[in-house]
Amino acid sequence: MEFHWYENYYKTPHGMPNNLERGHSFAIGFYMTERLIRIRTEFIHSDQSFFFSMSTLMSGYVLFAHFANGTVRQIKLGQKLPDGTKAVPGVNLERLLLSGQIGALSNHD
Repeated sequence: MEFHWYENYYKTPHGMPNNLERGHSFAIGFYMTERLIRIRTEFIHSDQSFFFSMSTLMSGYVLFAHFANGTVRQIKLGQKLPDGTKAVPGVNLERLLLSGQIGALSNHD
């Protein structure tokens, strides 16, 4: 299962895809994303960084962070992260993501 987070869900060329493949679900907002995870949707594309978490990883998802500059980072359970820590319980992945330690965030001017 895959969870894809997008820094810029509305901008092209590196935002969320307009046409998703069959079996992929598009979620804007907390409640829709939460529901898709709860029912164990195979492929989720979302703008919600809250779910870029150890809880989502431990639910069986592989995390993908799509940054505005086109960089995509994949995070798996137990993997060494760019800041040197491992993706293990107790690590706050959302904090690492939003602080730019997983990948460079754009300025959004």
